[in-house]
Amino acid sequence: VLVKFTVHPDGSISNPSIFRRPSKNEAVNQEALRLVNALPNFRVKYYIPHLKKSFTCYLPITFKEPGAIFIRGDKSN
Repeated sequence: VLVKFTVHPDGSISNPSIFRRPSKNEAVNQEALRLVNALPNFRVKYYIPHLKKSFTCYLPITFKEPGAIFIRGDKSN
């Protein structure tokens, strides 16, 4: 799941949404959004302080099945 969200100059996060590759399982999509909302505030530093603006971040989140081991894209037991 690829989640898109906005980081403000004070480090707060807003507008999380599924950007691309939504899961077929809606519970997984909701959990990804919950995880992004639970992130702590970012510590934002700017090279030019008078040009403080919000910026967009993209965060890929991968969920794996419990007990399943994936090595190089192949399933193994």
